[in-house]
This record gives sequence, C-alpha cells and structure tokens, in this order.
Amino acid sequence: MKLLFIFSLPRSGSTLLQRLLSVHPKISTAPEPWLLLPFCYATKSKGVFSEYDHGTGCNALSSLIYKLPNCQDDYYEALRQFVYHLYEKLSDENSVYFLDKTPRYYLIIQEIAKIFPDAKFIFLFRNPLQVLASVINTWHKGRFRLERNYMDLYLGPQLLAESYGLLQHRSTKILFDDLIDNPEKSLADIFGYLDLDYNPEILKNFHTKIFGGRLGDKEGYYKYDQIDSEVSQNWKNSISTKYRKKVFMKYISSLSPRTLQVFGYSHDQLQTLVEDIRPVRSGSFQDRFDILISNLFRIFEIPLFIRKVKVRLESGKSFVLHR
Repeated sequence: MKLLFIFSLPRSGSTLLQRLLSVHPKISTAPEPWLLLPFCYATKSKGVFSEYDHGTGCNALSSLIYKLPNCQDDYYEALRQFVYHLYEKLSDENSVYFLDKTPRYYLIIQEIAKIFPDAKFIFLFRNPLQVLASVINTWHKGRFRLERNYMDLYLGPQLLAESYGLLQHRSTKILFDDLIDNPEKSLADIFGYLDLDYNPEILKNFHTKIFGGRLGDKEGYYKYDQIDSEVSQNWKNSISTKYRKKVFMKYISSLSPRTLQVFGYSHDQLQTLVEDIRPVRSGSFQDRFDILISNLFRIFEIPLFIRKVKVRLESGKSFVLHR
C-alpha cells in the first residue's frame, strides 16, 4: 500500500476532491486524520502549549533521537511503520493507496516528504479570496471572527506555495477552479499521476461518499450532490460593504507575488476582481468590532485563559499550560 496526501488550505475544496478520489476502488481514506501533526510537532520547540511542558518534553525527545544509531532517520522510520500499520487497518483489502486529507498538514509538508519518500502528493490551490469568504461564511456565520483561522489565511498560503516549489518534481498540482469547471480533465490528470484508470462514472457516484468522523465539510456533503461551477462566484456575496471591500483588498496585499503566482493568480488580477464589486450596504461597525476582538483574542491568547477557567470550574483543579 502507498500513501497519498492532499495538501491544501482549509476551505479549498479538499473534501470534494477526497470524495471524488475515494470512489475509485483502489483508494481508501478516512476523514481528516490529523495523525501526523502531534508526532511531527513533538520535535518542534515552538507552536505547542501543554500541561506536561512541551518545551522540556521536546528537549528530552531530541536528546533521545540524537542517541539513536541514525538519529532522526530512525525516528522517521519508526513513525513511518506506525502510520502504515494504522492506515493498513483502515484500508480495503484491494486498495493501492490510502488517502490522507488533513488541511493543516501545510505546517509539516517538508517533514511528511522526508518521512514518506515514496508517497504521492496532490497540491490543491484555490483563489485566496474564495478561501477567505468560505472561512467567514461557513465557520463564522458571515462574521470576521478569524482568530482561529489567522494562520490558515496568512501563513498557510506561503507555506503551501513554498512546499510545492520544493516538491513539484514528485507531485501534481490542481486548481480548484479547474476542478469544478472541467472535472473530467482534472480527474484524468490525477489518476494518470497515480497510475490508476479513470472511470467517468466517478462524477455520478461521488455524492454517495459520506465519511464518518467529526471533521470534514459536513455542509458540503448535503448541499452539493453534483459539481457546480457557480460555487466559484459565491465569494463575491461576502463583499457587501465598502469596509469589507477594503478588508479583502488588504488581504490580497498581504500575500506575496510569488505565493499568488503558485496559486495561479496575480495581485492585479485579484484586485481587479474586488474593485469590480459594488457593495450594497454602507455599515461597518459589526465588522470593525469583530476584527478588533479577533485580533485581541489572537494576540493575547485569550482562548487559553478561557480553557483554564473552564477546567477550573468543571473539575475544581488548577490547570497550567506550559510552552
């Protein structure tokens, strides 16, 4: 069995692509495993808060890995065998690939490439404006409460583009707009990359694929039973005020030309798309307030404090988070 990964940002159409690919009898999958994130972050000194003091734990593990005969290679080999063992148990008997679709793997793409040198990678890129609008509307009911997705929107595009630049020789790239405008060609290209036969019946049967588990695009499961190219235009409805128009323009400016080029766009192209929109409302108080609160939550790590309070109230025990 081989491993297959979809690398993308959240809200980029990865669940749709996963459903399409999983119709093939040679591909098994599971909803957003997130399995590799904690194991890769176990050797990172930054990015984790924990009760057990992650900083000390990271130093201890790094010391242990250094004592192994082949150091990090031995750690990766053990991790590779562990992951293969679990995914084999989740796979159908005749599967050639197990597909892991976990959007935040953009944080550890380079580690995954080292751990699984024989794995196949599909990089899925979507118009960043569509991603921003989808995050706002799907997860935050149309509001700019983006503290939990700031990393996805501002760091994610850069990491995804940089990783593709380093791994494009062993990967395939697909644009979301191409997938929904011409799914037959996009899927034929992917299955050619995977050395699997493409059956057009996939487009008729993918809507029957509903994965269990807690994560994944549940809304999309029931909202779309066929591929609709109009979905690529829905993001424009999010720019309903002049202030929102400024926010979207500012977001475009935050992304580097190189990043946008890999995504298949340019600053001028995206700015023109936003400039052509005529807002229907003038109000901005709620959006300004949401952005202020979102920034405060993000900068001062307010969710961590809230978690401490909840644990204290629920269990009566003190709760300390360590870096």
